[in-house]
Amino acid sequence: MRSKTLTLVVVPVLLAACSNSGRLQQDVYNDQYNCSQDWDRNLCQPYNSTSSYQTASSNYQIFYIGPQYYSNNRKVKYLGRTLTATGSRHIHQPVFSQQVFKQAKSKPIRRGGFGRSTGGSSFGG
Repeated sequence: MRSKTLTLVVVPVLLAACSNSGRLQQDVYNDQYNCSQDWDRNLCQPYNSTSSYQTASSNYQIFYIGPQYYSNNRKVKYLGRTLTATGSRHIHQPVFSQQVFKQAKSKPIRRGGFGRSTGGSSFGG
């Protein structure tokens, strides 16, 4: 009977852990400099979606957004290299999405489950 109880506890925990693995996010920064301190400067883009607001001096504040990455793995593939965010200088809530942007300069790297990497396998003949 104990193994059934353990199974009932372990399965929901595993499902919860796996459900976040497909969640993509992007960090939002005050300026391009702070973004480039975490990521390659070429991956930092102006963030236009409700990111501009008028201050008391009538100047608009433009934010910058970093590349898409999986919530559990701050790594991306860019120009054949794997880049990892070097810090956490973002200042606003991240932007979440469910799909990888096809037109993006970089691609998020999915972390393999249970210690495995997501590298492909090839079978020779």
